[in-house]
Amino acid sequence: MTTIREQGGRLAALMPYDCWALLKGVQVGRVAWSRPQGPAVVPVNLTLLDGALWLRTSPGSELVREALDRPISIEVDEVDVATRSGWSVLVLGTAELVMSEDVPEHLHVLDVWPSGPHVAYVRVSPTQLTGRRLGAATHP
Repeated sequence: MTTIREQGGRLAALMPYDCWALLKGVQVGRVAWSRPQGPAVVPVNLTLLDGALWLRTSPGSELVREALDRPISIEVDEVDVATRSGWSVLVLGTAELVMSEDVPEHLHVLDVWPSGPHVAYVRVSPTQLTGRRLGAATHP
């Protein structure tokens, strides 16, 4: 695989296996969905388990109220401003509420940064997975 530095500022599509590898290391992403008043995008803590992305949120959150059983997207990325490089992965899928008793045991410790009761578990099984990497570029 070509390293970031070797790409020299060019944008390259990532293979699905590269996307999965990058998703394994993330803790934060953004979830987006359509609602009557326009698009919604919220940051979330997440983890990857058994080919699905998992989130914990409040039972009364917008995500639970508006996005369950509907198409959503999750975007994760990493950017290095100094080298003008980075990557992004976009996951398309459907948000599904999973009852606490049906959640794998080790997901109960999924770290959620905001305080409050985050007892609603949401599983997103990808229907489409794409990614891009921008290699380091020299400054103009």
